[in-house]
Amino acid sequence: MTSIAIIGGGFSGLMSTVHIFKNAKTPVHLHIINSGNEFPRGVAYSTICDWHVLNVRAFNMSAFPDEPNHFINWLKHHPKYINANEDELIISFIPRKIYGEYLISIWEKLQQEIKSSANSNVTVHHSSAVAAEFRNGKTEISLDNNEKIIADKIILATGHSVPTQPDFISDSVATSKFYFGNPWSKWENNFTEYEGDAFIIGSGLTMVDTVLSLLNKKFKGKIYFNSRHGLLPLSHQHFIKSEFLSLNDLPSPRLLDTIKIFRKWVKLFKSEGKPEFLAADKFRAITQQIWRGWTLHEKKYFLRFLKTPWNVARHRIADEVFQTLDNAMKEGKLIYVPGKITSVTENENGIAVQVSKNKNNIQIFRTTHLFNCTGPKDSYKNSTNPFIRSLINSGVAMHDDLDMGLKVADNYAVKNSKGETSDSIFTTGVVIKGSYWESFAVPDLRKQVKAVSENLVMSLSN
Repeated sequence: MTSIAIIGGGFSGLMSTVHIFKNAKTPVHLHIINSGNEFPRGVAYSTICDWHVLNVRAFNMSAFPDEPNHFINWLKHHPKYINANEDELIISFIPRKIYGEYLISIWEKLQQEIKSSANSNVTVHHSSAVAAEFRNGKTEISLDNNEKIIADKIILATGHSVPTQPDFISDSVATSKFYFGNPWSKWENNFTEYEGDAFIIGSGLTMVDTVLSLLNKKFKGKIYFNSRHGLLPLSHQHFIKSEFLSLNDLPSPRLLDTIKIFRKWVKLFKSEGKPEFLAADKFRAITQQIWRGWTLHEKKYFLRFLKTPWNVARHRIADEVFQTLDNAMKEGKLIYVPGKITSVTENENGIAVQVSKNKNNIQIFRTTHLFNCTGPKDSYKNSTNPFIRSLINSGVAMHDDLDMGLKVADNYAVKNSKGETSDSIFTTGVVIKGSYWESFAVPDLRKQVKAVSENLVMSLSN
């Protein structure tokens, strides 16, 4: 029986399992290696907070690329939405914990199908993969509980690594009771300290989640958040249907021509009284192809000068979430702090954060709750994931030219240090961000995971 290890227990890990089981022509033993969060909720959908909602409308959240209404049809039978108006339901932003229930329902159905199968089976290992050794065309995977798994094929679906500590966070601050270094650690489940002020490093989607939790927990103090670029999350606003562009709509795949077409749509939407950020949505279906067509120089230029405004325009938040944040800012509860953080020091009463807007404008904020919402660092050369580091150190895998992920072939198989394509290790999600750019939202992942799984199954017959 072919042994297949799927490393990662979130959306990509689940759907890889689904597609491999459905497409495999011979018996397979699927090993799902997952730690930290309940399978298959993963980090993204393990929250128990109603205020943490999806950033994508319900109609575009099906787990199956060939069944676009799969999630909506499931929602219609959910007790909370059984009487909901369908027109309103499809454009709503559903709580992430309910999407986690949806993934569990897919897993439960798959378990029944596997149980009915006379040949294939699946095992969930509640531990982490920490090392790999390669012998006779197989991979011996070591887990952190000293268990070992022999695999013929592997899918890396590890998702985001834990947030990286900023350089200005010392070891003493990192271990302080006043510092929350990993905002994805479900800190709000046991939150009891309501006094003092909070300071959030970062202004992206993780900051939004943190602010919502503080507000809903009736945090008494002010909430400060820092951003050097000054670009704050945008609202989706009213649903406006717009046709996607195709590659044929671009004069060429070059970056400058892409920028020209983008500006053309910005100007058009502005003249029609529509939000300018809708121009980013026009590229939704071809973003990956455009990225893969750019030269390394063009990608580096984009990352240096255009990444932040693009991310703000593309990755927007639900209207009701935006309104909550906007109201908090108008009330003086939520306060934006521009500038560069130059020092962070701790004393027995809390943490002092020094922010410099310029050499003549330095402010010090005293906080009892400092949150690191800067997100994971885009670097695989020095990956903190022990299994990925093991692959790179052994030469079985290598980081891409931008050091944003692993280098992969067109079939999503990893490339080794000699540039040769693996016939046994495939990957998906943020691990290949450097190669595909948009590689972490469900609308991107569902297609990608299906393709990766089909390529792996195809390799079995080869």
